[in-house]
Amino acid sequence: MGYAISSNEASPIIQDLINVGYIVRPFLGVSTETITNNSYARWYGLKVNAGVRVINVGADSPAAKIGIQVNDVIVKFNGEDIADSQVLVTAINHAKVGQTVEIVYWHGANKQTTNITLAETPKPLQ
Repeated sequence: MGYAISSNEASPIIQDLINVGYIVRPFLGVSTETITNNSYARWYGLKVNAGVRVINVGADSPAAKIGIQVNDVIVKFNGEDIADSQVLVTAINHAKVGQTVEIVYWHGANKQTTNITLAETPKPLQ
């Protein structure tokens, strides 16, 4: 089995590895899981049945700084509908470190819209 990525995608990764020793990516600071159905939403007491449920918020992360909490549901990131966790990861990776993006999420029964500035992924432990 073979895998390939374009040189446009590989080049910045190679440069990051050469220049800083690890891959630099934008960082929101949440772990999420996809809301799969109405039963899932009811189980967790969520007011929406689509998006991604926040299951962890990193300390001092951009998400923590704006008040995102466990069980909040992210439904939009930078204007893009968030249907599953992979869509959110891809959207974050297409943004830039230091970029301010709009995020729409549900906190309980309240829909929140806020701006968040993405940080750099924390340096890996050695």
